[in-house]
Amino acid sequence: MRAPATGILVLSLLGLLIPLFSSPIQLYFLNIASSKYPAGVMLASSLSPVFYNIGIATSSLTAATTLRHFGLANLGWNSFAYALITLLLLVLIKRRTAQAGQI
Repeated sequence: MRAPATGILVLSLLGLLIPLFSSPIQLYFLNIASSKYPAGVMLASSLSPVFYNIGIATSSLTAATTLRHFGLANLGWNSFAYALITLLLLVLIKRRTAQAGQI
């Protein structure tokens, strides 16, 4: 990604796509909590920001480590690894909820 236009395009796409994932995941989490554990909705809603902060801290740590050992040009691979892990987890969650008849 040496061209400025490509970098701007990628940043714009990230700025548009990240909010599309965060709100639906929060709503899904709260819907599961309200349907299975009605008394735990307040706990579920308070856990959401905690997990976001853990995610930010973890990704900052791995990004700093990647930057230190492999340089700025390879920092995108760090994000790619997180994207693959997230995709795998989402597929597993979808399969389990489909088997349980929740979707």
